[in-house]
Amino acid sequence: MSLTVTTTSFALAASTPTLLLPLDTTRRQLLRSVSSGVATFKFGSAPASATDGVVIDPTSTAGGRLLVTGADTPVDAVYAYSTSGANVTVEVGRAY
Repeated sequence: MSLTVTTTSFALAASTPTLLLPLDTTRRQLLRSVSSGVATFKFGSAPASATDGVVIDPTSTAGGRLLVTGADTPVDAVYAYSTSGANVTVEVGRAY
């Protein structure tokens, strides 16, 4: 199995849920990172608030990144939300 990695960055508008990635059954790696601001990520549906999902903060001990690989990688659509706006990046590894 080969893995192709794609990196995409987004500037999230304040208080506006944003679709980052569509459903993808070939996804085998997902890195979510936040370079500025605080963002909430959710799978399958858009977050309704800043606490409706996984919150990633670049000032946290994790450094604003969360990596999931292998069979645990979610294939559902990925959405993000930020109360005051944020810059986020998603890196996706797809199996072929």
